[in-house]
Amino acid sequence: MRWMRLTVVMAAVLGLLATPAGAGARSTVAAVAPTVYPRVTASAAPESWNGSCSPSPTFTFTASITVLFTPETVRYRWISSDFSTGQVEEVHFTALGPRSKTVQTTRITGAVGTHWRAVEVISPRRSLSNMASYHVQCT
Repeated sequence: MRWMRLTVVMAAVLGLLATPAGAGARSTVAAVAPTVYPRVTASAAPESWNGSCSPSPTFTFTASITVLFTPETVRYRWISSDFSTGQVEEVHFTALGPRSKTVQTTRITGAVGTHWRAVEVISPRRSLSNMASYHVQCT
């Protein structure tokens, strides 16, 4: 009896019970699939370069990509303040594996000023990480 009450209450909450004829309301049942929202945080190292630019300094950019559900494949690319974009890459999350992974790229530049790099997620849902700023001052 307790199980029956619980089933009726859950059906009512989910809107699965039919409405009485003539009540003017339509009963609809919609399947709701879980949506994956990759969360991405980027950082630059070093954040600032003040020194010789011969040879040009190398900056390392690291991003942490976290998914809500596994398994999942996230397609992404690095973008830059100079409007350049990297190749589309993939990171795979297995069903029983971790929900966060780290990806990296490097950039060699002697362009003076403040710049940034970020991760653009292409799929499963388009999004953009924070902008990992870095500064170059050549002496």
